[in-house]
Amino acid sequence: MILRCTRKLIKIFNLPIGEDIISDDNIFSEWYANLIYIEGKKCILFTESKTLYSILLPNIKKSDVSNIINLFYNQLHNSLISIGIREELIIKMFPKPLEIYYSKTQSMKILGSMNEYAFQYKYYILERGGIKCANIDQIIIKINETPMGQIQYNSANRLVRMILNENFA
Repeated sequence: MILRCTRKLIKIFNLPIGEDIISDDNIFSEWYANLIYIEGKKCILFTESKTLYSILLPNIKKSDVSNIINLFYNQLHNSLISIGIREELIIKMFPKPLEIYYSKTQSMKILGSMNEYAFQYKYYILERGGIKCANIDQIIIKINETPMGQIQYNSANRLVRMILNENFA
């Protein structure tokens, strides 16, 4: 899996960026990651490049970076289960251990969508009482229901369900 990171994320967490890697056409093989701040806390926003499926890891500390792959996988797993994706499909898509290749971002369109998601995450988290009170899992579901122009005004949840049921069912 390729994780395309913004310069801000690379710099703050001193990530090991390799050479530019070309992704394949498989769903969930290429993700973008950006560091955002909510209530002064570091959060990492992940967005899948083909479906714009998004997850958020809130309140990340520098010590969490060594475990970022597991944190990402657990949040993604829980998120996919919550939208009705079967456990066996998730295991097929993400055999453990996950191999992550860090790279720099390449698409301004995806980064633009991520900026919109970042605004929405901040809004919903603050509306629901802040990072300590908000149910991040519910917010992830809500944000992934947002129609996005880059994916022909589909929602990421709908697109993920449709693609996974076609390719892995």
